[in-house]
Amino acid sequence: MCHHENYDGSGYPNALKDNSIPFLSRLIRIVDSFDVMISGRPYKNLMTKQDAIDELLKYSGKHYDPELVELFIEVYVELEIEVLTNQMDKCD
Repeated sequence: MCHHENYDGSGYPNALKDNSIPFLSRLIRIVDSFDVMISGRPYKNLMTKQDAIDELLKYSGKHYDPELVELFIEVYVELEIEVLTNQMDKCD
């Protein structure tokens, strides 16, 4: 698995860069990082969802594939709205 490879080639174990990193590894890198940011870990402080999104954008093109970051945020926002809408419908 190459999910610790950074888009700019600064990751490990092989210092792969850009599209030489397998697609799923580039995607998992984003999802795993986001999960750590919003869930908290003993070694990492908990972030708000917006702070986590800002962090993904900050490192887009460095740690993360910029196209996948944009898609992830777009899908995440849509799903977040859908979940909230479904929860509100249940309250009627």
